[in-house]
Amino acid sequence: VSIDAPQPSLSGFKSGPSSVPPGGALEWRLLSANNGNVTLNDFQVVDSLPVDAAGNLMVENVQLVRKLTSAMPLSPNTGTVLLEWSSDGVTWGSPTTINANSTTPTTFAAPAGAKYFRFSVASLAPGYSFEMYARATVPASTSLDASVTNCATFSATGATTVGPSCVVTTVDPPSATITPVKALRLPIAGQNSVQ
Repeated sequence: VSIDAPQPSLSGFKSGPSSVPPGGALEWRLLSANNGNVTLNDFQVVDSLPVDAAGNLMVENVQLVRKLTSAMPLSPNTGTVLLEWSSDGVTWGSPTTINANSTTPTTFAAPAGAKYFRFSVASLAPGYSFEMYARATVPASTSLDASVTNCATFSATGATTVGPSCVVTTVDPPSATITPVKALRLPIAGQNSVQ
C-alpha cells in the first residue's frame, strides 16, 4: 500500500467582457477548484470592484448571482459559503451564509458603499469547485475609452495563492452587428422553382 504525499493545488480565474457601452451591463465569472489530493482549509475568494483614481466605484447595481443553483456556489452542491462585503478590503461585514444545496436565494445585492466582496469556505475537499457570477452596470455618464478593471484573488491555507486575476473592460460606443443572410424568395404561392 502506498500513500501519496499531500499535494495541495488551487486553481482560480476570473473572466468577463472586453468592452461595454456606457450604460451597459457587465458580467464577470469567478471559478476556482481544488485540484490537489488534500482538503484546502480557509478557502477564500476576494474580489475588488472597479474604482477610479479617486477611489470612487465605477459601476452600479452590483449583485452576485448563482446562475445554476445545482452547482453554485459549490460543486458538488454540499456545504456552506460565507459572503461578506467591505468598503476598504480590511473590515468585513453584512455576512450572508449561502447553503450550497438550497436553490434560494439566487442573487445577492451589494450594500451601499461596498467596494469588495469575499467568499469564504471552511474546507474545500479535493475535486470540489467554487463558481459564482458578479453583475454590474456601467453608468451612462462613463466616458468612452475608460478602463473598468475588476480583480479577484483565490487563496487557501497551504496552497499557492492565485491572482490577482483581472478583467479589463474598455468603455466603447454602442455597436451593432449585421449578419447578412442570402436566401431565395419565391414570390408566388405554390411556386417551387425559378426560371
